[in-house]
Amino acid sequence: MDAARAPAGDLAAVGAATAGLPPVEPCADGPTDAVDELLDKAAAMANVEAHADALLALEGSAFTQDLRVTMARADLWRDLGRRHEALAAMRGVRERLGAAAIDPCTLFDLAELERLEGERAAARRTIASIRELHGAAAWTRANAAQLARVDGQLAAAEPVRAMSARDLLGNLRGAPDPAERLAALRALLDGHYGATAAAAAVRERAVAIAVGDAAEAVRLAGVVAWRFDAELARDFVALALVDTSPLVRRAAIAHADKLAPSAKVTLLSARLIQEDDADVFLALHDGLRRATGGGAAIAPLDIATSAGRAEVIARWRAVGFGKEAQ
Repeated sequence: MDAARAPAGDLAAVGAATAGLPPVEPCADGPTDAVDELLDKAAAMANVEAHADALLALEGSAFTQDLRVTMARADLWRDLGRRHEALAAMRGVRERLGAAAIDPCTLFDLAELERLEGERAAARRTIASIRELHGAAAWTRANAAQLARVDGQLAAAEPVRAMSARDLLGNLRGAPDPAERLAALRALLDGHYGATAAAAAVRERAVAIAVGDAAEAVRLAGVVAWRFDAELARDFVALALVDTSPLVRRAAIAHADKLAPSAKVTLLSARLIQEDDADVFLALHDGLRRATGGGAAIAPLDIATSAGRAEVIARWRAVGFGKEAQ
């Protein structure tokens, strides 16, 4: 399925949402100049899950030496689960500018990456630099408790028990192992991410990513987890019904049951004609019977064979796929 066409929430509140910890106050807005259009274009691409295209746009621009473009690339790498590349880019910026010239919010992002990459001592040094160089900043004061908590966990060598929604989404997008992507999806679906709107955005985005995954197990989990949305349902079901996986196609039928009968019959009958998996074929047949209240005389024949399926299709066609019963 195409993730960009699946339901996806606004990510404005997602990046800062953390599992088991209060959200960090957002960074202050920076100045604007000629690269804004490029950065806005890249952000728009990322919001429809076109992170690779966003990276290409940044890397092919005339502004590759601009530090904000470097930071935008780091953000994209992090959002793709490529945290080691994001970390290297952010450290490069710190080396060029010095920690005193970087806002404390960005330095805390760097410390988070260092912690996730297992570099506890480096993360503690970064947090110390925030306190030393930016102790009077509004962001530092607002997040003093968070800084103390994370520093204490680092000092005690505590493992990261709950990743942020942002980094779990990164794992879901970019982890090479399907099992790791599936684990990230389950954590995102089970997690609690602050206010209701932020939690809904996390869940919707996770499902939108999952239904476009290359692995059957991840796509199936995404389709099963999808929450019915009347405005998007017909397109969502139509996409799931043509998935390459029989398991995903069967899961789509459960969502089709919630459509208006006419829409359900249209989608299921179109798929029935194409279906060559016996189990899915039978589920489609049963779905049509539920939608129409008809088809009682169309008992499945030998649906394990193409000839048997063709006979069932012919009988459904003879009664207009039950449309007269709607």
